[in-house]
Amino acid sequence: MTINIAIDGKNLTGDISGIARYLAETILILSKFDTKISLIVPKEPNAIYDVPSNVEIVQDKQKRHSSSLIWHLSRVSDLMRNVSCDLFWGPAHRLPFGLNPKIKMVVTCHDLVCFNHGNTMPLKNFISDRIQLPIAMKRAHKIHAVSQNTLSEICKTFPKLEQKVFSTLPQKQNTSDFIASKVSTPNKWGTYGLFVGTFEPRKNIYQLIEAYNLMCEASGEDPGLVIAGKFGWGGINPKAKISSLATKRNIEVVYAPSDNELKLLYQNCRFLINPSIYEGLGLPVIEAKRFNKPCIVSPGSLIEIADEHSIVINPHDNLDIANAMAKYFFDKRTYDKALREACLSPARFTWHKNTKILMEQFYSLTRQTT
Repeated sequence: MTINIAIDGKNLTGDISGIARYLAETILILSKFDTKISLIVPKEPNAIYDVPSNVEIVQDKQKRHSSSLIWHLSRVSDLMRNVSCDLFWGPAHRLPFGLNPKIKMVVTCHDLVCFNHGNTMPLKNFISDRIQLPIAMKRAHKIHAVSQNTLSEICKTFPKLEQKVFSTLPQKQNTSDFIASKVSTPNKWGTYGLFVGTFEPRKNIYQLIEAYNLMCEASGEDPGLVIAGKFGWGGINPKAKISSLATKRNIEVVYAPSDNELKLLYQNCRFLINPSIYEGLGLPVIEAKRFNKPCIVSPGSLIEIADEHSIVINPHDNLDIANAMAKYFFDKRTYDKALREACLSPARFTWHKNTKILMEQFYSLTRQTT
């Protein structure tokens, strides 16, 4: 049975983000199922996202609106009038108003950061999510949580919604479900730990730099640390923080790496470190797993996708972060065991399995109307 799915594609029209990456990867696989997909967008999608040719792009031709809230309130339902649709998917915490009541609605909740760590968000995003997310979840026929951690938080914060929440984690895997790259190529960074993420407060980059400096002082060694990502909000500037250290350290900042640069960074790093204060899922850990790299992670959803031999740290404790890095840099036995497990243990997350579970929920909803 072919399902006609309309998708809110607004996130694909802006700068690179985790939600946009999640959406782009999911659409790529959704398009291979028995589906007809209409992507509803206020303007042309960013060229970096390779939208499949069999996905219909429904673009708003009217004057663009200043905010996503206004666009969803005033324009999406108009654009949907000429779209054949069984189900509408809101992949980013929001659903439009004024849809045909026969259309089933699914909203994806990536995290509840606006309720649990609102101080780590830009004020505009905080207000938007606090308004749109609860309303969207109450109106949705199904709520998709990207991790069990997010599912638990939704049920705790909104207990009346528990019956309609599902998660695409955990995913039972076989080692053949993913192709991991085991070949390293020449690089200019030497031996290094790797951080990948947007430069914003909840990513905890300043504390990572302080912990790295503490490790170097304690060990007398100076292995590399590469911090890769792009500027977000909050004025987080890794280079400024590095320059404030009393001693120059072997830290490299790679701004806005291309896909090829990022691939090389993952291939050649010794380990990935993600000391975030809060994450909904954690795409860098998924990517590091594809390259068989040991990980250092903070508690929450990151543990769901990292293998069981990853080191879990307290993101608020510099000494704990420093000790974890020291183990992977200097303790050969610990590192070799973690590397072996990273190579042999199956991926806990794959895009195909993730999308397959999502599609099963779509089928379940649409079958209720036939």
